[in-house]
Amino acid sequence: MLLRLLLLLALFTIPLGPALAQSEGRPPGTMAARAFTAAPTPLAFAIEPGDNTDENMALAENLRKQAASRGMTVQRDGSTLVLRFDTEVRTGQAPRRSFSRDANSLDPDPATPTPPGTGDQVTNMLSSSGGGVLGSRGSSGADYARFLKYVVNATLDDRATGRRLWQGHVSYDSSSSDRTAMFVSLAPVLADQIGKNVQERSFRLD
Repeated sequence: MLLRLLLLLALFTIPLGPALAQSEGRPPGTMAARAFTAAPTPLAFAIEPGDNTDENMALAENLRKQAASRGMTVQRDGSTLVLRFDTEVRTGQAPRRSFSRDANSLDPDPATPTPPGTGDQVTNMLSSSGGGVLGSRGSSGADYARFLKYVVNATLDDRATGRRLWQGHVSYDSSSSDRTAMFVSLAPVLADQIGKNVQERSFRLD
């Protein structure tokens, strides 16, 4: 029985190396943008945050600086074009690492994943939440790392016609609870996208 247990542990421990390396190395940020029509050059617009929370006002001010440093003109009043943005902070839980044979597979379900092709005995043995031999790591363990997802959605619209010229999205997973600092850190990423088509990609803040 002990020999069988050791063999099963070896079977499901060896393939985990690549999967863990890829999940830990995945950048926590995502960006994407779409231009519906060519933006005028030089680009000039006003910035209107969704509300006047501290983090939104700080992000708006930093966006002004970042846009100006990229050759755009940010006007306080009287601009035909307006850049509007909303921010959101979502609370979540890092995905559990899967025992899948596919090294790229992650199981987002916080329930313990079942190793493929095994019975309940092996499932319980490998479970980190069911008293298995791997032990319970609890909500503070690496497999259950808590995170906050910082999300910014922005649009560039023509006030006169109501036409949407562009929209963009930036999100970032972080354990930091400093909302203002996190949103401000995303300003350069968002500014780089304004008026452009950007295929969805991952990034990591320096």
